[in-house]
Amino acid sequence: MSRRWLLDLDRNVRRVLGIAHGGTGNAKGYATAVVQPFSNGTGASLPIGTVAATKASYDDRRVVAAPTEDGTDVLGVVVGTYEDDDEVTFTASDPTDHSVVAVMTAGTCRVLIASAVTRGHYASVSSTDGQAKSGSSPSAGAFGRFIESAASGSALVALGVFGGGGGGSGSFGTPALTLGTSNAAGAASTAVRTDASIALFDATAPVTQGFGDAAATGSAGQAARRDHVHGMPASPGSSFATPAIVLGSAAAAGAASTVIRSDATIAAFDVTVPTTQGFGDAAATGAAAMAARRDHVHGMPSATDIVDSAPSDKGWFGDGSDGAATFDGSTSYAAFSSRSGSLYTLTRDTHLTSCTIDSGVTVDTNGYHLNVRGTLNNDGTICRVAANGANGGSGGAALTSKSIGGSSGKGADRVSSSGSVAGSTGATNTTLGFGGAGGAGGASSGGGAGGAGGAAPVIAPQRGDPRHLPWGAMGWVLGSTGSGQFLGGAGGGSGGTTGILGSGGGGGAGGGAVIIKAHKIANGSGVTHADGGNGGNGAVNLGWGGGGGGGGGGVVVLVYNVLTGPGTIRAAGGAKGTAPGGAPATDGADGSAGRVIHLAMS
Repeated sequence: MSRRWLLDLDRNVRRVLGIAHGGTGNAKGYATAVVQPFSNGTGASLPIGTVAATKASYDDRRVVAAPTEDGTDVLGVVVGTYEDDDEVTFTASDPTDHSVVAVMTAGTCRVLIASAVTRGHYASVSSTDGQAKSGSSPSAGAFGRFIESAASGSALVALGVFGGGGGGSGSFGTPALTLGTSNAAGAASTAVRTDASIALFDATAPVTQGFGDAAATGSAGQAARRDHVHGMPASPGSSFATPAIVLGSAAAAGAASTVIRSDATIAAFDVTVPTTQGFGDAAATGAAAMAARRDHVHGMPSATDIVDSAPSDKGWFGDGSDGAATFDGSTSYAAFSSRSGSLYTLTRDTHLTSCTIDSGVTVDTNGYHLNVRGTLNNDGTICRVAANGANGGSGGAALTSKSIGGSSGKGADRVSSSGSVAGSTGATNTTLGFGGAGGAGGASSGGGAGGAGGAAPVIAPQRGDPRHLPWGAMGWVLGSTGSGQFLGGAGGGSGGTTGILGSGGGGGAGGGAVIIKAHKIANGSGVTHADGGNGGNGAVNLGWGGGGGGGGGGVVVLVYNVLTGPGTIRAAGGAKGTAPGGAPATDGADGSAGRVIHLAMS
């Protein structure tokens, strides 16, 4: 190529590029631009702004869209095309397949970008062939630097600032970095090599510090080595003194100019004997300036000071072998109960040191003794749950006897018939029963009478009466006609029926027995009960059934030294079942109340 050809080429490129990039067509701003001709080796058109790389090697004049992210084989950026016949006439248009490609290898031009770029960041090939990305620091394949920010499309880039792009490597200089308290960009046009040395340290020896030196950040422009050593003041020697430390309730700095040795003895204790305490003494923080030794022993009141106000209660409240229990609806006690949500069911007799039942929690004693050696705090419910009669169905099943007796009887089952049929009678045990009578079932108009409730037991002359110790605490009756565990309430009668397939309600089961023995029962907002089961409602088909009778209330026995609180204690009869609305039948009757027995030990 002749010198004249190169001059014509330079003038033509600067004129066209100036116009293409918003200039006036003169050479201003393009005096240092270098544009070289290459062959299009892509088999397709190359858009202006494409980052170009050689197809095979630098000896190959074919170019393609740079295919390697952060690649170091970038030649420059496609800025247009030459006429095929002279490679001098420049046109700012996309080179077509096999046309002559004009590639700018130095200067300023627009480059296609794959994502947003930032002014001042370094340009390198992105993961999209032929498009650039920006980075705050130059990668090995950086080919220039963005001189404007852009979100998409293209952006102005200065080529040849860092390696690639035909511009070669930037110049390197000796590091002149400044160590400070905040970052600053600097203004040097040179770079630092990866194996350069930075003047981070100097030969100044660290200062010798003295006792009482104030902390300071310092102002030196060099850093301290990791293993540096400060000079230390001389040993205080004779500055040691006998400890005069004061034991108090708040820390204070003191004013002494002397220190104590690491093996000195501090007068923390004296020989004063701890006091002898008495029952009822109030707690106090004390005022002594000396500490108590860890194994100190206070004098205790003599045995003659202990008043046993109720010697007969020993053993009645259990031995506490099950420990303390708080029934809170989340803690389980698998050793003696099962839990379903906030309902606990005892699985054996319990022997607790203390017991707390939270509000909303129910403890079903399930036929077992609840023994508490200390205090029972009840804000929930303690009971034995009796079965209800089914609506137009079976009577509630009787509670079975375990450590404590169950119901005197089950509720009567419904009667279903094509006619007027009387209800069944609730079951009872007149020998060992100690609860209330069951309620009668409701009648059905037209002749179906309600079944009678189970009769209340007759309290015959007893040799062992549950209304006093030890029989009440044990849950036994020793009678003239029979002996054994006393039972709760009788079952309710079932409702009568009239017509075709009418069904009386089933009777409620009789309430069971609940026996609680505790040194102190604090019945705050709690409920303790042995209620009978509710009667079932009558059903209607082509006939009508009366409501079932409620079961009789059971028996609650409380053995205690102290009873406090406004909580409810009851053995109510179960509620009656109702007849169908508008039917010619009647409701059943409520069960009768059972018994609540208080056995106070003192």
